[in-house]
Amino acid sequence: MIEMLKPDKQLIAGYYREHLQELRFYVMKRIGDAAESEDIVQDVFVRLLTMKRPVIANALPCLIFTIARNMVDSYWRHRRVVEEFGRCFCCRNCGDDAASEYSVREIEMVIERGLAGVAETKRRIYRMNVYDGMKVAEISQTLGEDYKRVENSLYETRKIVRNYVKKCSHEVFFHFFEKKSAKKFGGLKK
Repeated sequence: MIEMLKPDKQLIAGYYREHLQELRFYVMKRIGDAAESEDIVQDVFVRLLTMKRPVIANALPCLIFTIARNMVDSYWRHRRVVEEFGRCFCCRNCGDDAASEYSVREIEMVIERGLAGVAETKRRIYRMNVYDGMKVAEISQTLGEDYKRVENSLYETRKIVRNYVKKCSHEVFFHFFEKKSAKKFGGLKK
């Protein structure tokens, strides 16, 4: 008979003891950073312990590796956005020194302008994640919201901010090259 459990801490603890190294290796192989992979492995078990749905003992390994895979995907998605964001703002005054960078405050202002059209609860969730460094589970617990609702709100808000930042970075990029070509060719063509 299949044993149905509402996150049975003993079952999860037993799996943790027996398969911790295997899961660490799985995450480490996909990320390459020991500290980050350790955080992800811990978050997998925290998420598992805070689940409200019953856990089937036979499906526990699949569930754990699915959660780990999703967290690794989220990690890379976040890294890609951070790297894109850093590249987008490599130009500060669009003509004098292309290698200068925006200050943190200027970047924060761009993000806040992108958040202006978002509902207050979604803004709060986004700020808690980005500025306070809170994970989805922590935000969910702090606000008393459902985990999936917080996760979806964060996803939607990230998408809105990402599109706004891309729009801003394209404007900066085109303005930069417009000024450069004007200097090079003796004026702007209208």
